[in-house]
This record gives sequence, structure tokens and C-alpha cells, in this order.
Amino acid sequence: MPKLLALFLFAILFALSSQVHAASESAEEAALAWLEAIDQGKYEQAWEAGSPLLKTPLSPSMLQRVVALARGEVGSVESRRRIRMSQ
Repeated sequence: MPKLLALFLFAILFALSSQVHAASESAEEAALAWLEAIDQGKYEQAWEAGSPLLKTPLSPSMLQRVVALARGEVGSVESRRRIRMSQ
């Protein structure tokens, strides 16, 4: 009986870890799509795809101004690459 219980618990943990990994990949894809919209100047699309934490204090036009201010200091994006993803 203990071996059966251990096998059952292992199966559940494995299934959950697979779901967490899939959710992590999905979140990364969403973040990259959001950054691409910002890079292409599609601020309203980026605002719509943003979380309530972004939408509550910022309107789409305010988002555009904030990005313009930040980019004014560091310039346009030349390239992006993922250097590390923590879990």
C-alpha cells in the first residue's frame, strides 16, 4: 500500500510540475508579445494585453509617454535575448 501511495503522489507531483512549466512558457510568450507590441509602437494593444497593475495607473497614451521618456534616455531597442529565466 505505501508503494502505491508513493506512486500516486509522484504522478500528481509530476502532472503539477508539467502544468507549472507550461504556464511559465505561456507567461514568457505573453511577455515577449507585449514587448514586441511596445517595440512596434502599438501602445494601445500593449495596454490592452497588460495586467490590471499596468492598466490602473496608466492610460494607453500615458504608457506611450512613459516608454518615450525611457527610450529617450537609452534609445530604441536593437535586439533582445533571454539571458535567464528563474522559476
